[in-house]
Amino acid sequence: MNEQQSLVGEDTRQPGAKAERACDHRARPAALVGYLAVWGMECPRCARRVRDELLRLDGVLTARVFFEDALVMAVYDPHSLQASDLTTVIAAASNMYHYPFDVEVLDQGRAVFSSR
Repeated sequence: MNEQQSLVGEDTRQPGAKAERACDHRARPAALVGYLAVWGMECPRCARRVRDELLRLDGVLTARVFFEDALVMAVYDPHSLQASDLTTVIAAASNMYHYPFDVEVLDQGRAVFSSR
């Protein structure tokens, strides 16, 4: 399985760079992780677009897209966003690029960060 096809979690413009934003570390204790199903992504480029649009949102700390599984994982600050904001942005990205994505929130819960 090709890593680029299965997981879009690194910045492909800068190999090895993580797809994260600089964030206020005070947001971490309250951060939630949302799991969303996204159907209609036709290629890894669609997955990168979804990830990039999520990372443009203030309050999204990190986003990973599992293209082959049609799954998105986004860690976000619930004081800034709700899961419905994530689905709205993904749907807007699909309209912007003329690919109809269907989006559904599967689950959400408290995010856990490693101390590395």
